[in-house]
Amino acid sequence: MSNPLDYVKEFENFIAPDDIKRLVDYINANKDDRTKFRKALRKDRWDSEVPEMFQISQHLEIKDILKKLYEKFVSTSKDFYKIEEDIYPYAIWMAVLGPTCSLVPHQDNHKDAEYINLSGVIYLNDNYRGGELHFTVLNHTHIPKAGSLIIFPSNYVHEIKEVVSGYRYALPVWATKNKEKSVLRFE
Repeated sequence: MSNPLDYVKEFENFIAPDDIKRLVDYINANKDDRTKFRKALRKDRWDSEVPEMFQISQHLEIKDILKKLYEKFVSTSKDFYKIEEDIYPYAIWMAVLGPTCSLVPHQDNHKDAEYINLSGVIYLNDNYRGGELHFTVLNHTHIPKAGSLIIFPSNYVHEIKEVVSGYRYALPVWATKNKEKSVLRFE
């Protein structure tokens, strides 16, 4: 692969509709529980940063789905990028962005997280306007499809454009090749 965009890949139908419904229902039922999610001040934004702020044990009701999706993300990434060495879990978040929410340009393997190698986003819906994933340096905008996974190298600078209307439900995921930095535990 010589073109940097060749390293950005979408996999449609990555997650089953029943699992999407279960996750969205779970998020909606629990997003105001501060032992499971945090809410951004003055914005319609909720997230559960597992394991940085919350542990998988705080989400036992959906642990099986999160583990299954994470393992599928890793195997899909290894197959696509033809990675032979082991890849270890780093994090999986549950994120909801409402109107006026966006994320500034950033790369996932930033200072103090240089060891993150693979990034992905599992999209749970697409019935909102805005919220596109934009790769700034590549000048490429990705319009998410419900049920899909997009993967890309963690050093790619990207942003989430402002959500204009509706709510964007997604599961960002990250992996590392550094076993010592593996912090996500599904046990």
